[in-house]
Amino acid sequence: MSIYFSGIISGIDTEELIRQLMNIERRPIRLMQQKVSRIEEQQSAWRDVNTRLSNLETKLKDLLDANLYSAMKASSSDEKVATASVRSSGVPATYTLDVERLAQNHVMAGGPLAKDWTLQAGGTLELQVGDGDVETITLQAGASLHEVAKAINEQAKNVRASVVNVDGENLRLVLEGVATGEKATIAFAETDEELLGELGLTNPEELQKAQDARFTLNGLVITRSTNEISDAIEGVTFTLRAVGATTITVSQDLDGIVDKIKAVVDQYNSFYTFSQEKLAKDAVLQGDSALIQLVSRVRSALTEPVGSDWTGGGLNQLALIGITTTREGTLALDETVLREKLAEDPLAVQRLFSVKEDGGITGVAQRAVDLIQQYTRSSGLISSRQNMYRSMIDDINDQIDSLELRLQRREETMRAQFIRMEQMLATLNAQATALAGQLAQISAIAAGGGSRGG
Repeated sequence: MSIYFSGIISGIDTEELIRQLMNIERRPIRLMQQKVSRIEEQQSAWRDVNTRLSNLETKLKDLLDANLYSAMKASSSDEKVATASVRSSGVPATYTLDVERLAQNHVMAGGPLAKDWTLQAGGTLELQVGDGDVETITLQAGASLHEVAKAINEQAKNVRASVVNVDGENLRLVLEGVATGEKATIAFAETDEELLGELGLTNPEELQKAQDARFTLNGLVITRSTNEISDAIEGVTFTLRAVGATTITVSQDLDGIVDKIKAVVDQYNSFYTFSQEKLAKDAVLQGDSALIQLVSRVRSALTEPVGSDWTGGGLNQLALIGITTTREGTLALDETVLREKLAEDPLAVQRLFSVKEDGGITGVAQRAVDLIQQYTRSSGLISSRQNMYRSMIDDINDQIDSLELRLQRREETMRAQFIRMEQMLATLNAQATALAGQLAQISAIAAGGGSRGG
């Protein structure tokens, strides 16, 4: 590779000249790159449109779930006393609940043992809670009281053990039944009396008696072995927490329905507002007829009547449940109107969104879902648009690559030409210098000859 110094002979900065000339010739590439950037912006905008439409479809499908309209909720006037949950089989009602006592597990403690106590001889401890299975715990000779508790916890499912340091010098083994209820008492089955004596459990102290919960429900006295009662009222589960009185109210979960409908309104507004921004003057999708038509069709699918009144409640369009179109084109929700219609006839609202059982009429939500899927499916318009944009970008990039190659060759040719020019100038300069030297010699000779002749 030869070393080239720009303009060393000519005095011309040929590299800068080449740069300027190539900059001019690269203008078509810059224009094509700008075109690629514009297409990429359009591609991105349509991708966002697709995302917003897909999210709208998901939220519309939530309105097609029949369980949404049958969902119930339960509330307690004093959650410190009791809470409640409700399944779809529950019915609206109010219950007065007065908790007299809570269900308890059985808790006992062995006698005090020295901190350095160890089990003298190994053996088996047999534990039974109520009429449950006998659980056999193997204890090793030399085990500390903490190791005894660990063995119980590892080998027994129905009893938990712990060790309490009562006075700094003595330890006590505490046993707790896992289950609650008066029948869930802890017994030692056929455990050897000598082993029980070593453990301090010959005459254990009862710290908490096993007992049933006792409460009054709408005036009826009820007892249960647990504090979670799921069989007193169909579809309702009460969880007792403390002695006291509370009121449990079971009602239709209107909040859940309202939240789902609000989500649809919000998502449509996100889609609509974004689309209008991209369609605005000088925006990336200005005048895009496909997007204009898409927005119009989605709006119509949501706002136009569904036909004759088949809902049973006179509801055949969103405006009748408080969802109207604003001057800007977005949707607005009057929650008060919506809640009134839901309280009057939730099934009529459900039918407005869904499909008639005989398939004769498609509700608002189903109609919009069907339309959106035409656009978002793999063979839909949006996918076709994306493929078109990718093809256009690939074609332009191929043109750019081809032109870049030609310009590279052009630059190399220009540089070679300037090198040859410099070389020619160098040769001419050398010849001129040689000629000047010869002329100087001739002149000197001529001048010397003239002097001798004188």
